[in-house]
Amino acid sequence: MGDLHWLQGQPERAAAAYLAGRTKAELHGKAGEAAHSQALRAFAIALYSPDQATAEIDLAHQLLAGLNLRATTINIHRTELIRDACSDSVDAQIATLRTEVDIAGLTPRTPAIELACAFYVARQ
Repeated sequence: MGDLHWLQGQPERAAAAYLAGRTKAELHGKAGEAAHSQALRAFAIALYSPDQATAEIDLAHQLLAGLNLRATTINIHRTELIRDACSDSVDAQIATLRTEVDIAGLTPRTPAIELACAFYVARQ
């Protein structure tokens, strides 16, 4: 449900849905699903509260520790772009993330990266 909510311009509802998904995954011992849900929760929160996103990003990194989930890692980096949209380091982050996506063969992630780039351009 979170994927539908943020696409419909309801990131708060998306964040709540991703939290429910993370909680359910943790209850069932699904570390990868918990990390993935948390990365998406951080993304949704970054859309409306970049300051709050830092704690969510940190938790996503913690949940991802010891796992090899490239798409989830890219989701976290995309979230960092949105959070850091006013920062001088974003150009380098964008280039690095585009390279990661190409190397990983995760081209479906490209539109979401472009969304993060739009946040950067809009905040300049």
